[in-house]
Amino acid sequence: MSTVLIGDMVKQFLEKYGKNELFLEKQAVASWTKIVGPLIARYTHKVASKNGVLTVYVKNSTLRFELMGMRSEIIQKLNQEVGKEVIKEIILK
Repeated sequence: MSTVLIGDMVKQFLEKYGKNELFLEKQAVASWTKIVGPLIARYTHKVASKNGVLTVYVKNSTLRFELMGMRSEIIQKLNQEVGKEVIKEIILK
């Protein structure tokens, strides 16, 4: 009898049914606070992702401007966190 890890089974299931990208996008959303830090995360809300586009609502216009300049760096870090390029764009509102 061979040993199969549940995590491997879940990955196979997600890949088989084409849901792996969706799962990784949700992981990227969950990693938002870790990537930007708790101070910035406190001034953002409604972080969501759909079709590779991460939408973030920012409570402060000055912070929104600062984040706009950091978009490519944040995208790179989020994708590195999940291990695959799933986030292609960030929209700050």
